[in-house]
This record gives sequence, C-alpha cells and structure tokens, in this order.
Amino acid sequence: MEMALTFNGITLSPIPHQNSPWIRSVELARALGYSDESSVGRIYKRNAEEFTPEMTQVIEISDTVNLTVPTRIFSLRGCHLVAMFARTPVAKAFRRWVLDVLDKLDAEQHAALSSPAADDFTGTVSPLSKRTDPERKQLTAIINTWVGMAPIHYASARAQVNAHFGVTGVDKLTVEQVKEAIRWVQAKIDALPAPAPAAALPSSPASPDEVEVHFAAIREHIRQIHRHEEELFLLARKALPAVRKPGDMFSPARRTGLSAFQSMEDCSGALDYSLRALESAARAMLGMGK
Repeated sequence: MEMALTFNGITLSPIPHQNSPWIRSVELARALGYSDESSVGRIYKRNAEEFTPEMTQVIEISDTVNLTVPTRIFSLRGCHLVAMFARTPVAKAFRRWVLDVLDKLDAEQHAALSSPAADDFTGTVSPLSKRTDPERKQLTAIINTWVGMAPIHYASARAQVNAHFGVTGVDKLTVEQVKEAIRWVQAKIDALPAPAPAAALPSSPASPDEVEVHFAAIREHIRQIHRHEEELFLLARKALPAVRKPGDMFSPARRTGLSAFQSMEDCSGALDYSLRALESAARAMLGMGK
C-alpha cells in the first residue's frame, strides 16, 4: 500500500503494516505540533492501557545506513487516540482529518468491492445504503439545512443522527433507515422556534468605544468558557469506564463514552469558532458603515 498523506502542510509517509497505513511516532509528533517525538511517547506511556495492538506496535525499521532500529508506529485509529489526549492547537483539526482519511479509505474499499449481488440463499440484495443513493445525498442536504438553521455544528448533528439509530456512521444505515433519518431531521427543523422579528437598526452608527466594549466582553467570555471547558473535559475523562481487561476497550459503555467525549470536543470547537467568527463578521459590517 503506497500512499502519502498531507495534514496542515505536513507530508506524512505511512508505513504499510497489516494491510493498512501506519504512522511513525516522529511524524505523528510533528503533525500534532510537538517539537520532538518524546511528547507522543509520554502520551502513550501515560495512557498505555487505552491502546490495543491494533492501534500501536513497535517494529524494526531500516534507517539510512541500513541498520534496523525499533520504532513505535500508530495505526490511523491509534493516531486519533493520541490526538484525543493531545492539547496542542492543531489537535482538534488533526482528529477530524484522521476521521476523514478513515472515511476515504473505507469508501475506497467499498468501491473496490463488486456491486451488491443477490444473496445465494434468499435472492435478496443487501439493504445497506451506498454513497451514490439519492436518499443518502438527500440526508446530507437536509442535515446541512438543519445546521444552517440551528445553533449546532455539522459533526454534532451527524453524531445525533448516528446515536438515534444506534450506529457508528451514516454508512451503517439501511436504505429504509436513511429515509427515516430524513424524516427525523425534518422534524428537528420543524421544531425550531420561529425567528424573531428583526430589530430596528439604530439611527446612528455605534461609536468605536462602544463597539470595543462589546468585543472585549466577548473575548472575556471566551476565556471563561475555555477555563470551564478544561475542567469539564477533565471530569468527563475521569468518568470514562476503566479498562481492566482487553475486552473492556471495546465495551458498549466505553465506546459510547468516547463518542460522547468526541461530541464534546466538536461542540467546543464549534462554539469557539462561532464566537470568533461573530467578532470578525461584526468588524466587517461596522467597517462598511464608516
């Protein structure tokens, strides 16, 4: 499996291992914004019980002078777990990027398979929906509509749909479930409160001092929100079901907890982005009135 991956301008050279791409810890550290790979090593050592052999291994790799050296590598899911514990500015973006890469690889694997054939015993076709289904495109479109009308991030909206149907991704929905999901999202949109009537515009533009007072208040709120978010994440992390034996890693309770933790991260990033986008848009609008 020859391939190259690029994140945030950094090119990663995956190592083909167990029929999938794995990333060396030194490259993972660079992608996460660390100065050296020891940071990734410390994250792994502090949380070693969280990782399975399908997430990280140490293998022998030949260096430039053909000497083999032991090197820790991480699968894409292992990279995602490392990024869950990382607190660098790019960690959130890296987590989303890894999930996008996993989705892309999954799509390529599906495309490589032959078209669904009738079952040898029942003569029926698998009910799983495919990315080319019109219903699937309609579901994506109506989720986008929901996101545009409600204070909700796209990732959180997708997570709610998945949770409602008890699946890990929209690809796991059957055709009938996709249709039901469209109706479910439409009901969410219909339940949104009617928009409030637009307030009358002030007769004169706001003074620069008045504007800066509001901007300063927004920034202070952001700082307070970040402090509370950090405490909330620590509490949520402690609440995750412990891993005492290998089977606990994939228990329903733990998978649900990790999914909820990821949703918290998505909501946090969406809130931070929205507040900063609000200030940027406001400055642009006020600048037009000068």
